[in-house]
Amino acid sequence: MRRIALVLVACLWGCEGDYVNGMTPPSEPPALSGTAFPDLTIETGQVVDALDVRILFRSPFELTYTAASDDTTVVGVTIGESHRLMIRGVGAGTAEVSVTATEPPEASGDPFGPQGRSATRTAAVTVIEAAG
Repeated sequence: MRRIALVLVACLWGCEGDYVNGMTPPSEPPALSGTAFPDLTIETGQVVDALDVRILFRSPFELTYTAASDDTTVVGVTIGESHRLMIRGVGAGTAEVSVTATEPPEASGDPFGPQGRSATRTAAVTVIEAAG
């Protein structure tokens, strides 16, 4: 019994600060920042350089970003090379725009856990007919 206790104490003392099997603890998934992603009203044909999407999320890893509109007949969206969200008024109505940040597959630190975790922010975009 004493031998088992000594082995256990030695292992705990020698393994201090390590995670199971020497792996580092899993990281947190991308988190939402405190920066607002406000609703927006634009006109048909108008293109708005809305914001740098990197300000919407927090992560120690390099994230990849995607944008989508739930109604592309109302709003079109793209993210440019400089991480700028561009919103285009296509037709009158309201659509939900979402921006998703996804971490690299290896970022979780857990080969058996979820890979490529993500977080999403949404905003409503209302498009009105342009005057004239």
